[in-house]
Amino acid sequence: MKIKKICSVALVLLLSACNSDDSGNNGSGNVIHKDLQGLWVSNCHSLTDENGNFISYVQDSFDFSGREYTQVMSSYDDQACTVALEKSDKWFGDYTIGDKVKTSDGKEAYHLTLNVSPESWPDWTGEVPGVKQQYIFNISSGEMVLGTPDNKELMYDIYYSKESK
Repeated sequence: MKIKKICSVALVLLLSACNSDDSGNNGSGNVIHKDLQGLWVSNCHSLTDENGNFISYVQDSFDFSGREYTQVMSSYDDQACTVALEKSDKWFGDYTIGDKVKTSDGKEAYHLTLNVSPESWPDWTGEVPGVKQQYIFNISSGEMVLGTPDNKELMYDIYYSKESK
């Protein structure tokens, strides 16, 4: 369980970008906020550590409701994500949508800051980290792709489809 928790924390920190701009500016307007609302579920993809070593297959989801979100990451033993390995990890908190940016491949995206609630870390010993995950996102044809704001690259190998609740 401790290795799983370390891997989960590593994933959160790996996906977090170095950019910590927290202007709170919602330059995107309400249209993008409404588009983001709902449950987004990723394709099944492999999770590796910082050295590129395979850990497991994962499927994660984001549920955006109002100005709050819940992220769930589930680990699986197979490429189809049908044989669950362990209990899923869950993070939650609030989020802000920032300014529009042009990605490295010319698409429009928006800054997204996820403020992870300290209550998301019940098993953490010591001071609870104040984690802010920084992303850019693009929504097109019912799919969402996340990326890193520092190099403005979208990560097309992991994509999210909007699901009905």
